[in-house]
Amino acid sequence: MALKNKGRGEVYKWDRVHRIVEKGLHKWSSTVLLRYCFQAVAYALWHERNVRRVGEASQPATCLIARLDKLIRNRISSLRRRVGGKYEKMMEAWFNRG
Repeated sequence: MALKNKGRGEVYKWDRVHRIVEKGLHKWSSTVLLRYCFQAVAYALWHERNVRRVGEASQPATCLIARLDKLIRNRISSLRRRVGGKYEKMMEAWFNRG
């Protein structure tokens, strides 16, 4: 299965995305952030599909993106408070993503 990024014309193959999420990235904190983002996006898409199936109004993409951003920032904040300095760089990485 291939996913196409309409803005750039790049094609993302599902097996490649899965491999990156499974094996991770070079930095531990980047891997944790990547996996959490992947999980949050998968859940949000599943939820949106279910909302549409029962006939409720769907959310615009901008609302979905804002909700995901807030969800991820809140999760990083809760991890930073709970566990020592292990997750300190995650919020910085999240804000510098772009």
